[in-house]
Amino acid sequence: MTDAEIRALKPREKPYRMSLGESLYVCVRPLRGDDSKKAKNKSLEYRYKDGGKVRAISLGVFPHDITLKQARDKVVEIKADRKRGLDPIAARAITAEEQRQQLAEAKARRAQERTEAQRERLTFEVAAREWYGSMRQTWTQVHAEQILQSLVDHAFPIIGAKRLDQVTPADVLGVLDRLLAENKVETAMRVRQRIDATCEYAILHYIGSMPQGNPCAGIKREFSKRCRAARKIKPKTNFACVPIPEAPHMLRALASYTGPAGRFVKFCMFSACRSSEARFARWDEIDIGKALWTVPASRMKARKPHVVPLSKQALELLREIKLHSPGKFLFPHPAKADRPLSENAGLVVWAALDLKGRMTTHGLRSLFSTIATESGLWRVEAIEASLAHSERDDVRAAYQRSTFLEERRRLLQWYADELDRLESGQSAKVVKIKARR
Repeated sequence: MTDAEIRALKPREKPYRMSLGESLYVCVRPLRGDDSKKAKNKSLEYRYKDGGKVRAISLGVFPHDITLKQARDKVVEIKADRKRGLDPIAARAITAEEQRQQLAEAKARRAQERTEAQRERLTFEVAAREWYGSMRQTWTQVHAEQILQSLVDHAFPIIGAKRLDQVTPADVLGVLDRLLAENKVETAMRVRQRIDATCEYAILHYIGSMPQGNPCAGIKREFSKRCRAARKIKPKTNFACVPIPEAPHMLRALASYTGPAGRFVKFCMFSACRSSEARFARWDEIDIGKALWTVPASRMKARKPHVVPLSKQALELLREIKLHSPGKFLFPHPAKADRPLSENAGLVVWAALDLKGRMTTHGLRSLFSTIATESGLWRVEAIEASLAHSERDDVRAAYQRSTFLEERRRLLQWYADELDRLESGQSAKVVKIKARR
């Protein structure tokens, strides 16, 4: 039969086979689909006897894989191999295994090339920004800004352009030593945590990106030793706050300070809030009628909304603030109304009052906690709730759902009155208020 005669063979309801001579056969199967021109229903095979059993070797689909001439040439090769004692089916199986092995090796080479190209592109800064983007939604805006800025200021200038797999423990220590040399121990600890998190993220998301492992793992002991040495030079201190006997002088000085920054500090004082919570405060968060300020969860450290009762003094201050800040922010930036007041506004106030290094805006929270606690009138739970501190005992936190709102309302009003007494120079006699227990 010729190629044309094979093409002319019509399919039947069942498969059938026709001899082409020399133990070569054409097998015709029923058509699959309507387009007979594209149908691959004919194949060529060689059949032979081995130990009384008929065995068949498929040579390929006709004419897509093999022509009639190629099939006849292949039959000649198979017969020659049989004369030499080679089993054609076994030989084909070995060839197929070799092909699979070659394909696997090629795939591994391509994967290695992709990994190497990925390593070339994956610098520390690229990985750090990707880690930051993956975690951004879990942080408050202020905290997210602090994290990125710490990397931009301290890590990127030194190791940012380095390939991640080439960052060594010595490189990480080089970043941290600069901070420790300036006695910025807390900053160094935070930067180390962020470098460590970046490397862990890369190891999990980019296989083979750091074959040497996390460089931060090898410096834990040495870094701790250097931190202890730095703290001996400059011990850790809390946010500065004047002692209670000096509070009257501080309050009188603050009362004389006018302007947006002064009103901002006073609002922080009456509400016992964090400066970051007050800086971004908006008028739509204030309910004058109910005397409440609701801080959204996105701005809270514990990622939970916080309701602040407003004292009469705080409401009076808000009326003054409204006259100067009718926009969306209570404390807008002097030059850009669509942005909040600078985070350094409080520092400017304390420097102007000659209290730089002795008083901070965050220290006002310590002042509130100290005065309220020493009065003996208020439950610790109400004081901590006013400061928006989370319950550290997980079991207790699971059952403690109260916000102590009404008690906190009385507490903050009492505290505002107490500040007025201190400012006026009256003796700090405690007003006996029955606190619900």
